[in-house]
Amino acid sequence: MLERTVADAPPHTFQSYLQVRWVDEVMKPLGDWHTVMEWTTADNENSWRILLDQQGNALVLSFEFPPSLGAPPPPSSWTFSARWMNARGPIGDAFQPIFPTYTAANGRAFFADWGNIVPLREGGFAFFHAPAPAGSGAISPSGWYASYGSGESVPGQVPPWFQSYDGSLQLLSGARAYAAEQVDSSCARAVLLIAPSGRACQKLPLADSGVCNASDTLSPDGTLLRQGFGSCGIQWWPRLAALSNP
Repeated sequence: MLERTVADAPPHTFQSYLQVRWVDEVMKPLGDWHTVMEWTTADNENSWRILLDQQGNALVLSFEFPPSLGAPPPPSSWTFSARWMNARGPIGDAFQPIFPTYTAANGRAFFADWGNIVPLREGGFAFFHAPAPAGSGAISPSGWYASYGSGESVPGQVPPWFQSYDGSLQLLSGARAYAAEQVDSSCARAVLLIAPSGRACQKLPLADSGVCNASDTLSPDGTLLRQGFGSCGIQWWPRLAALSNP
């Protein structure tokens, strides 16, 4: 899948379009360009994210907001939009997705970003956002805050067993299993292999992983990447979870 933005040329128009197009493994087009959304660049800025699910459908998330040099623009000026697309064009109309908001201690509100978005084995996505650190304001909603089935605009129920895990949960390549990271009180890491039913099948402890001030990423191929905050040091365990994919 390819994406592009196109802006109209006439003076004072500044109308921009986000378009997507499907291609095969050798980049041969499988159809025409299809418009997902449009916005007036002279007035607003647009930040978008495109996700491809297990059924080959794309979910496009958009956050449109006025530019600001001082205080952040108020929530009343925000516009959120989502739309499902496939190679033939839109799947239904655009809709407003659920979105997390961070409210600082001084009352100012910011878009908290989408958080971690986990592909579901049957298609669609589940959304997770970690709560704000204690004493630094609040993020709402947080935790597993939304789920959209493939092509669906109405949020559904997040699989109940997801509640036992945080945003490290990841669907592994091939969609045969999930994996999640577990961190104990000493900050030592382990990776859990999880069946589609939610049953934890295996626990893989990681030697020399007890670094507390670090950021971790678990990729679909089972690789765990760890980087310390304020440090250039990176440590990784290649295809760790994939080796035991049930």
